[in-house]
Amino acid sequence: TSAGVIYRPDPVYDFIIVGGGTAGSVLAARLSEKENFRVLLVEAGGEEPWLAGIPLAAPLLQRSRYDWQYLTAPQKRSSEALVDRQSAWPRGKVLGGSGTINYNIHMF
Repeated sequence: TSAGVIYRPDPVYDFIIVGGGTAGSVLAARLSEKENFRVLLVEAGGEEPWLAGIPLAAPLLQRSRYDWQYLTAPQKRSSEALVDRQSAWPRGKVLGGSGTINYNIHMF
């Protein structure tokens, strides 16, 4: 088990943050600096794998369980060499969000 995983959450929180990506993680950390604030951070994915610390390994994390595996809508005038003319749109399903699977680059 992970130190940050709560299997029996408290019934009341001052703040509930959905999404442990770049912004959500920073917001949760800042709010939790106040001792009297009870903060819950909810993330659909798990903790980042050790491989996430190596930016050049990002392609190995894309299209994996750490990625939502979104595809673009089929294109009419581009993406001709791609299956169904759709491009992959990597979005992180992991603590740390898309920066974790996109070469550690944070995008807004």
